[in-house]
Amino acid sequence: MDCEQELIAYINREIMEGHASDLDALTPLLELRIIDSVSSAMLVAHISATYGVKVPPEYLTAAHLQDVRSIAKLIEQLRVRQSPD
Repeated sequence: MDCEQELIAYINREIMEGHASDLDALTPLLELRIIDSVSSAMLVAHISATYGVKVPPEYLTAAHLQDVRSIAKLIEQLRVRQSPD
């Protein structure tokens, strides 16, 4: 399962409690109020545990959380920045 698919499954299961079977990589998470302050904290903890990256507070922006594709790109960006040289 790729990063986008894993995030979709997580959001559907944990945040939407199974009520978002039509969620896809471009669903507007903020516009539809799927992601809020509580669920963003859950998502950040999940990203850290699953992908081994820390999401600094300055990265918790609308641009980074607008949809699953943006979140997946953020994870990849943070992996590169946080990887040991």
